[in-house]
Amino acid sequence: EGLVDYKGLKADRADLERYIGALQKTSPHKEPDLFPTSDHALAYWINAYNALVLYAVSEQPALRSVHDDKNNFFYFTEYELGGETMSLYHLENEVVRKEFKEPRIHFALNCASASCPQLPAEAFPPEKLQEQLDRESRAFCQRPDSFTYENGVAMASQIFEWYADDFAGGAVPFCRAHGRDDVPENAPVEFIPYDWTLTAQPGRALFE
Repeated sequence: EGLVDYKGLKADRADLERYIGALQKTSPHKEPDLFPTSDHALAYWINAYNALVLYAVSEQPALRSVHDDKNNFFYFTEYELGGETMSLYHLENEVVRKEFKEPRIHFALNCASASCPQLPAEAFPPEKLQEQLDRESRAFCQRPDSFTYENGVAMASQIFEWYADDFAGGAVPFCRAHGRDDVPENAPVEFIPYDWTLTAQPGRALFE
């Protein structure tokens, strides 16, 4: 259900560390021939972001929310990807958003917070990427805490507010295109405050 056993991850991080080691060696920027399509490259960056977030949370046992120390978590801590060093902020905004111009990525990238899109129990392989991006976008638009229509008003996640430039027309047209044709095209929009609670399984956060 998108929740993580951080205690289990911290106790056995070998697979995650091997994967991050592979990310350090190559990337679509360093060896573009290994990523023959846009979906190959985008899948690499999405999986890298999600893996690095899991790693970053597991590095900070006292962390109750990634927002507690958001500057270090998102801006100042840097990781090596194909020989480049970059922060999570740079990876999301200067690579994924800037290079791919794809609004659905906001429902695949996960920052370990309750209001994030649900983290699927699978990676994003290039051959399934388009199907997965559609699936995750539809799922997000169906979640009552992410997008709902009540009393003539569309209540939408702050993701649609923060990244308004990525969503032509805003939250309502996007979610109408992803299964929410019950919402009128001209519905006014208000934004739901973001819940930064850590996405830990009950009793499985490192601070517990």
